[in-house]
Order: sequence, then structure tokens, then C-alpha cells
Amino acid sequence: MQTPANLFASIWMELAIQFRSTPSQALIDLYHEKIEKSTRPSMNEVLGILRNEVEKHFKVFVVIDALDECEEATSTILLRELSHGLQNLCLMVTSRHSGPALADVTGFKNLELSCSDTDMALYIEGRVENAPLLLRLSEKDQTLKSKIKESILQKAEGM
Repeated sequence: MQTPANLFASIWMELAIQFRSTPSQALIDLYHEKIEKSTRPSMNEVLGILRNEVEKHFKVFVVIDALDECEEATSTILLRELSHGLQNLCLMVTSRHSGPALADVTGFKNLELSCSDTDMALYIEGRVENAPLLLRLSEKDQTLKSKIKESILQKAEGM
């Protein structure tokens, strides 16, 4: 299970790796404090480090995919904290549906995307054709391609 603190730390780590940042003195101090006490940083401590890292850059783009797969409380905290007070942070969030977490955050533009079953079927067929193992298996079982396609289309429910 992902916690807000872990998600904020993951975003910070990605920024540090992407920009090859030198750790700030605040981060070094926090690290030593937590090592001495054998504790983990709180969400607010991690968020503070993330905010400091974001503020070092002109623009930072963060993409959060599949927000609907997070627990509601986690996604609400994540969006609330990332959407306030960071003027240079550009945030893009994908979700299968707009749940309470998205409704609680103002200032987001909502763009609904969907595809037809025909589009999805063409995509699936192309993926099967380009997957050597599936291609070999479907040569042995002529119904396999259609079973795969039907199964995925049914489970996608118009995603």
C-alpha cells in the first residue's frame, strides 16, 4: 500500500535523479536525525523536502497515472498537497473516473478520453501480432487471438 509520504518521496527521488541534484543541508540533517532515531520521516518532512526541490527549478512536470488505483484518502492528500503553493509545478493526473479526490481539488481542467471497442480491438490485434510468443501460440490455436481480444475488451468496459 502506498502512503502519501512514500509517494512524495518517490517524486522527490525522481527529481533528484533527473536533475542530478546535490542533497540540501535540510535533507542531510533530516537523514542523520532519522538514522539516529531509527525512524522514518513524516509526510510533512518529506513534503517539505519535495517542495524545496521543486522550487529549485523553473518548471517541474509531474505525471500521476492511475490515480483511481490509490486509496481515496491517499489520492486526496496527494492532489491537495501538490496542487497548492507550488507555482512552478505542472501536474497531470490520469484516472478511470473522476472520484471524490478530483472533485475536492479546484483549478484542474478535466479532459475525458475514451476509445471505441473497434479502436481497442485494432490495438490488441497489433500487440498480439508483435508479440512473438503470442503469435506462435495463436498459430497453434486459431481461436486464441479472438479469445484474447474478447477477454480484454470485456474487462476494459469501455476504458
